[in-house]
This record gives sequence, structure tokens and C-alpha cells, in this order.
Amino acid sequence: MPLTSEIKVTEDCNFPQEIQDKLTVHLKKAEVRLRELIGDAKYDELESASSGDQRDKAAQAESYLTAYYALPFLNLRVTEKGGFVMATGFEQSRNELMGKRELDGYRAGFFRQAMLLIKDFTLFENDEGDELDAGPLGMMTL
Repeated sequence: MPLTSEIKVTEDCNFPQEIQDKLTVHLKKAEVRLRELIGDAKYDELESASSGDQRDKAAQAESYLTAYYALPFLNLRVTEKGGFVMATGFEQSRNELMGKRELDGYRAGFFRQAMLLIKDFTLFENDEGDELDAGPLGMMTL
């Protein structure tokens, strides 16, 4: 069971409450990723703790990871005829969906924040150039 919830993700990431139902599927992805990073034993220990600084940090990190996984899907608008919309409305009512580069920047920010919160109890060494520091958009992926 995840350390966080849809409500906590919207609070931690400053998302509108209307998207809570769209976050549910991404909570499991975030839990799996956090378990990979800190290990099942540590995750279970944090899960069984009712409160505490480490549990709060891990829950917030899981919220950020949920946002990391959810953002690409929240940015999609599908037309009735199929395909994805880049802009809707006219003139002042016009709104455009975030571009891939900007979206990747926001995602990387959430990923980095999550890694900073759990850096004290990750399973991996924090070597220079490690994906833990660089996030998903580090030099290794370029």
C-alpha cells in the first residue's frame, strides 16, 4: 500500500483537486520505484510507522514520484476524432498544452525533489554522475 494518497499528492505538488482520480494509477508506479530505491525492508518499516520524519519524507518523495509518472498523461487532450490537441480555444480563451521540453523539465524537478528527500536511506551510492543525482534527464540519457 502506498505511503501517500491522491489527496496528499495534490497537496504536495500543488495540483487542483479535480485531478485526484487521474493520479490513482500512478500511485502504484511511484510505490514500486520507491521500493526499488530504498528497498522493501525499509519501505515496509516506513509503512508500518504511524508518523516520523523519515516516513513523512518518504511519503512526500512518493508524492513527487507520482507527479513524475502522472504529468505526461495529465498533459494529453484527445479529440473526439482521435489525435492529440496542442491548443484549444481562440485568442484570450486559448490555452496550449505544455510542450515536451517544458514537461520534461517539470518532471525532472519532481524527480530531483524526491531523490533529495530520500537520499539518506537509498540503497545506492550517490556517486558523481549517478542517475540518482541527475534524474531521468541527466547526461547519461543525452
